[in-house]
Amino acid sequence: MRLSYFFTAAVVGLAGLVVASPSASTFVLDGSQGGNNFSFSINVANDSDDLYFRLEGPIGNSWIAVGAGDSMAGSLMFVVYAAKAAGNLTLSPRLGKGHVEPSYDKDVDVRLLDGSGIFNYTYIVEAVCRNCRRWNGGALNTNTTKQPWIYAVGPGRSLESNSQTASIGLHDYYGEFTMDMIQATGAGGIPDAATTMSGAASVGSPHATSNYFKLFHAMFMGSVFVLFYPLGIICARVFGWVRFHITSMMFATILVFTGFFLAVYMSTLFNKSKYWNTPHQVIGLIVVIGIVVQTTLGFMHHRSRAEERTPKVKLHGWMGQVILLLGIVNGGVGFNFAGASRTPIILYSLAVFGMALFYGLMFYFKSCWNRHKKTLSEIAEEDENNAHYLSDLVPAPAEAYQPQEPPGPYR
Repeated sequence: MRLSYFFTAAVVGLAGLVVASPSASTFVLDGSQGGNNFSFSINVANDSDDLYFRLEGPIGNSWIAVGAGDSMAGSLMFVVYAAKAAGNLTLSPRLGKGHVEPSYDKDVDVRLLDGSGIFNYTYIVEAVCRNCRRWNGGALNTNTTKQPWIYAVGPGRSLESNSQTASIGLHDYYGEFTMDMIQATGAGGIPDAATTMSGAASVGSPHATSNYFKLFHAMFMGSVFVLFYPLGIICARVFGWVRFHITSMMFATILVFTGFFLAVYMSTLFNKSKYWNTPHQVIGLIVVIGIVVQTTLGFMHHRSRAEERTPKVKLHGWMGQVILLLGIVNGGVGFNFAGASRTPIILYSLAVFGMALFYGLMFYFKSCWNRHKKTLSEIAEEDENNAHYLSDLVPAPAEAYQPQEPPGPYR
C-alpha cells in the first residue's frame, strides 16, 4: 500500500515536470554558420496576448537584438546590452523604420524576469512582453509555421547604459530566420535553455556589415587637418610656394566636402545624430562654413596677385590657423562621439603630435633664416655705409700730370 502510494506520487511529479515545460520554438546560430553563438526561444501564451522569450548572445558584442518581421521596417525589436551595474542587463523594445537605428517605443510593455543577466560571458535574457501580438505598424502571425524574424549583433566594443534609449552602433552582422508559432503556442512561461534548433529555420547565412562611410569620413577629415592643410600653410608661409599652396588647399577642400556629405548621410542613420545638436556636429558645421569663407578670401587674394598684406590677406591667414586648430580638436571629439576603440585614438594623437612638431620646426627654421638674412642685410648695409664714409675721407686722386710747353720769352 505504501509502495503504491510513493509510486503514484512519483508518476504525478514526473507528469508535473513534463507539463511545466512550456511549449517553445528555438532558433540557434552557432559559429559554424558564420556568427557567434546566438539563440532565441519563444513561447506564445494560449490564454493571453503575452509572449515569453529567452535570448542568449555573446557579450563580446556591444548589443544583441531580435525582431519580428522579415526586415527592419515595421519590426518590433528587443535590443539587449549591458547595464552599468556589473552583471545586469538593459532590455529596450524598439520599432524599426527602415535601415536606420530603431527607436525606443515606450508603449511596448516588456519586462526582464528573474534569471536574466550576464553569466559566463553571455547575455541571458528571460522576459515577458505583455500584449505584444500587435504593435504600431505590425502584427505577429501566431497561426503560421513560418513567421519571419530577424536578428543582429552590434560591434565589438563596450556599451554600458541603464537607458532604454541609448544609441547603438551599426550591427556587425545580421540575418533572418523563421519560427513555427503553432509549435510555440501553449501555457505561458519562459522557454527552457536549448542548444539545438527546434521549430525554426535559418534563411540564408549571416550578413556581415562594415561602416565604410564612417571609415572614409574619418580618413578624409583626418588627412585634411593633420596633413594637407598644414602642408599647404607651410608651402605658402615658409617656402613661398604659392602654386603648391593652392593645389594642396583645393585638394583638401574637396576632401572636406566629401567627408561632410558622408557625415550628413550618416547622421540620418542614428538617433543621436539626426538632430545635429552634438558637439562634434556643431563644431564640424562651423569649420565647414569657415572653410567656405576661407576659400573665398584665398581665391580673391590670389586672383588679384597683390603682394601687400591687406586686411583681407591677414584675415585669410589667421582664419586658416583657427580652422586648422578647430578641425584637429574636432577630430578627437569625433572619435569619442563614434565610440572608437583606443587604437585609432592613439594613432590619431600620434599623427597630430608628429605634424605639430614638424609644423613648429618649419616655422622655427623659417624664423631663424629670416633673422639670418636680416643680419646679413644689416652687415652688407653697414659695409656699404663704411665704404661711403672712407671715400669721403680720402681725397680724390690728382689728375694725371700733363707736360706743358714752357712759356715763351717775356715780351
